[in-house]
Amino acid sequence: MRRPPSFPFVLALAVAGGLLAGSCSGGAGKPPPNVVLLVWDTCRADRLSAWGHPRPTSPHLEALAAKGVRYARCSTPAPWTAPAHASLFTGLAMHRHGLEVGRGDRVHAGIPLLAETLGKAGYETAAFTANSYVSDLTGLSRGFRFLENVWDPGTGAQDADRVLAAVKSWLEIRKPDPAKEGPFFLFANFMDCHLPLRPPRHDVEAVREPDLSMQDLQAASLLDQPDALAHLLGIRLVAEGTLRGNRARYDGAARFLDRKTAELLDLLRERGFLGDALVVVTSDHGENLGEHGMLDHRISLWDTLLRVPLVVHRPGRYEGGAVVQAEVSLMDVYPTILAECGVPVPEGNSLDARPLPPRGGTGRTLLGEFASVEAHIGALRRGFPDAPDSRFEPLHLDIASARDPETRPNGRKYLRWTRSGEGGAEVLVREALFDTNADPGETRDLLGAGDPGARADADRLAAEIVRMRAEGTK
Repeated sequence: MRRPPSFPFVLALAVAGGLLAGSCSGGAGKPPPNVVLLVWDTCRADRLSAWGHPRPTSPHLEALAAKGVRYARCSTPAPWTAPAHASLFTGLAMHRHGLEVGRGDRVHAGIPLLAETLGKAGYETAAFTANSYVSDLTGLSRGFRFLENVWDPGTGAQDADRVLAAVKSWLEIRKPDPAKEGPFFLFANFMDCHLPLRPPRHDVEAVREPDLSMQDLQAASLLDQPDALAHLLGIRLVAEGTLRGNRARYDGAARFLDRKTAELLDLLRERGFLGDALVVVTSDHGENLGEHGMLDHRISLWDTLLRVPLVVHRPGRYEGGAVVQAEVSLMDVYPTILAECGVPVPEGNSLDARPLPPRGGTGRTLLGEFASVEAHIGALRRGFPDAPDSRFEPLHLDIASARDPETRPNGRKYLRWTRSGEGGAEVLVREALFDTNADPGETRDLLGAGDPGARADADRLAAEIVRMRAEGTK
């Protein structure tokens, strides 16, 4: 745990930079708002009742959306924790911020993270993370004056109750009168939707399908990340009944997390910290639950990983139960927070993002990226010493996707899988094109089906990938 520096030190630092809390404004002469950013790690949008899932997985998030703004079409720029959080904290795509594989790499030097920028503007910054990648391990903890790691490395179990308890303890060291303190930026990462899934039984019972057997639920309770990787690589497949049980447990975990999020917000409200606060609830990426023969995440850019929930609330700004249909990105949270706090975006940041519209809005083509984990295949192979080399081929590939804005007639999503050739040249291995409006499960490849115009659309979006990597996605 990193404790906050002494108050005299913080005060001296703020005075030296001329950046006391009073120097930033929440707009129209109002003091800057508290910011609460909650990430439901590994939670995909389509498993939430707030996004139309038939099981009651997110009633409290629905209530928050009814007061705030729900973004129906939010995509993450990367399908796993480290690069997605780096984008969330910088407004930059993965190829631009440089944190790709999470083992030894960092956000490029000179790129300030969100907590650093808010800290310099007078914000108290605190992080409570149940994910080991959102920590000093990757440098994503940079800028948080208070950091508490709440994951349990002994069992791998993740529990939102530990996040809630840590936030309560942190609040106890703050002054009792929030009006006499500067604003805070509170970030929390919850891992309850991440394998291994250990939701309370009553939450699973509330969302499970009636015909699901207890045997399948029990088998699913033993499922862990090595099992998911073995299934993902086709080394050892998980039975269909176990997959069904795992989906029920995933839904139960979302329901548990939904309730704990409500408890956290209620706690902040009771302490007087939510009056004018900006509250953001989102996810860094989704999860494969058997679709496309896959479990877990990474090694793909299917919408099961890219489509994430996003709800924003701030009185007088993001309110009224609006539903925005425009394509937005997880990266857009970054400039939105800074704009609401009256803090300028640092030069060079937010090149791939733009503030979230409180209403309406115009979408744009969105980029998704996954970087090969080729350098780590040796370590992964040691877990499966008898598996043939061919099973590890997907780990050599880089993947990129481009999605048309929702306003484009016959909008398409294009994916391309590449590997490094001689001299680092990009070699195309595979490509696919989907109509995700008519085919949300991405089951019919228009290129493979010989759809008229598919080749032209694929070439157009392939060119967009090149453009966005060079110019940004604004």
